[in-house]
Amino acid sequence: MSRTAAALLVAALVTACGGGGEDDSEPPAETCRRVVAVICQKLFECYTAEEREAGMLPATEEECLGQIEEDLECATQTEDNQCDIGETYDPDQAQDCLADYEALSCDVVRDGIDETDTPACSQVCQ
Repeated sequence: MSRTAAALLVAALVTACGGGGEDDSEPPAETCRRVVAVICQKLFECYTAEEREAGMLPATEEECLGQIEEDLECATQTEDNQCDIGETYDPDQAQDCLADYEALSCDVVRDGIDETDTPACSQVCQ
């Protein structure tokens, strides 16, 4: 269980890039918060309280949100710090990445998420 939870968090670290680029696009920090909300929702939907406790996860969804948002530094995410040097950030792919996370079944979450489960996430920065 803790391996799966860790996989979710690592995947989020890689894909927590937010929206941006266009004036009407969502800011990166907000998309990061939305990714975190989906991750926490999945952890609480797919695991029992006992499993979450054994995996040393936060006791409540609210604690989960606060902890992961802080770990991912959502508040400081901007378009300028989302991608490696030489890569371009794609806000549409960031939204598709979020949708990939939202579509994950508990079976996938419990088995461990890999990049084939969230294909748009690998396209956010190119």
